[in-house]
Amino acid sequence: LAADDGRELAVYEAPVGRGVAAEVGVIDLRSAADDALSFDERGVEPVTVRGVDGWFEQDELFGATVRWEAGPERVVMVASRQLDRARLLAAVEAGSDDGGRGGFRPGPVAAGLGTPEPLGEPEALELFSLTPVPAGAVGHTVGYQSDDDLGSVVLLAVVSGDADAVAALRWVTAADTPVEVRGHQGWLGTRTFTTDDGTGVAGAEEATSGEAGGDTAGDGALIPDSAGDDAVDDAVDDAAEGDGASASVVESHAVIWREAPGVIGILVASGGFSADEVLGLTAGIEAATDDEWAALVDRADSPTPADAHASVAGDDGEVSWSVYLDDDGYLCGGVEGPTSGSETCGSLDRGGAEILAADDGRELAVYGVLPEGAVDVQAADGSSLGASTAPAEDGIVVYAITLDTGRTFDEVVFVDAAGREVGRSPVGSVPLTEGEPATTTP
Repeated sequence: LAADDGRELAVYEAPVGRGVAAEVGVIDLRSAADDALSFDERGVEPVTVRGVDGWFEQDELFGATVRWEAGPERVVMVASRQLDRARLLAAVEAGSDDGGRGGFRPGPVAAGLGTPEPLGEPEALELFSLTPVPAGAVGHTVGYQSDDDLGSVVLLAVVSGDADAVAALRWVTAADTPVEVRGHQGWLGTRTFTTDDGTGVAGAEEATSGEAGGDTAGDGALIPDSAGDDAVDDAVDDAAEGDGASASVVESHAVIWREAPGVIGILVASGGFSADEVLGLTAGIEAATDDEWAALVDRADSPTPADAHASVAGDDGEVSWSVYLDDDGYLCGGVEGPTSGSETCGSLDRGGAEILAADDGRELAVYGVLPEGAVDVQAADGSSLGASTAPAEDGIVVYAITLDTGRTFDEVVFVDAAGREVGRSPVGSVPLTEGEPATTTP
């Protein structure tokens, strides 16, 4: 959520004693009239805040936290990892709020102490994302996820941002331990939090550049290790097997650094990584060439995984698709669109004909595995269907028929090299199941 006319996040340094200060974050959320703000109120303490109803909780990410509705379309949240409940509430009550561009500003945490001074006041920060970044910042991001249910994730972003953004990012990620990254000043932070249903994710990669998820390569992209190397993939999978991964407790590490004047580096890793391992990942970061970045974007956008066997791919201008044997020998169909993708894998006996469809139900291809002895697929009247084939080991051959202009056949006929019929199948009559792989040696 980005504030319509006010700062979303500001960070203040509040004096708590002689030479001692605590950091206080103020998140000022505003919404359009048709976009109501709501929060989970379970386990929080009702309190009166500045004359209105509010809530206090000891938040596992932000520490002592107070929030209240400052208006019909505005919620203010003030939090600190160093202040206790009493001092945080005191700072809120002593604060000021002009309700406009300046937003809410905390006051002294106790009588006789100074007014908190701002450390960083960016226009807005994208807080509700895996990698917090300044809203609207131009840059590059690349992400890796493990291919198991433990959910190891590494996300790297290099984006435009000033000192205010650095201060805000450090507060959000609790990055308060000084480190060095690529010869630049940086900070490491660790946060531990729980999830209701675990963090399992399917194996995937993402790579984007430009503004707000654009797709243009350019100077300034950084990549973990090398775009053509599997080192980061291996590190993510190794972390997923470590003792730190849990189905309900997640330890997240973040490194924030100044890559160059006006440029911020952000690396976030969770799901089994130790702090030392995360710093080890930063040691392998290198600048990507335009060709390396373009190759990484192509790899991330492809519906065919890197370990696929016998793949046939297509593109109808709106989505790209692929059918292939995965590393376990299952037949899979994958679709990748501008904003989402899907994958279906399972057992499909030789001689079947399944439909691959986009999320909107549009039929993209008919695919399957050729029966033994078959080399081509025809329509029932003997006309060619223009099938593409891809052989694997053990005589397995995957086929796909592109449906550019819609499907005009309900049955396919498999023929051998001499044009003799080997078998036939109704289209869509042999669904993918959870049975044995199509081949045990892909």
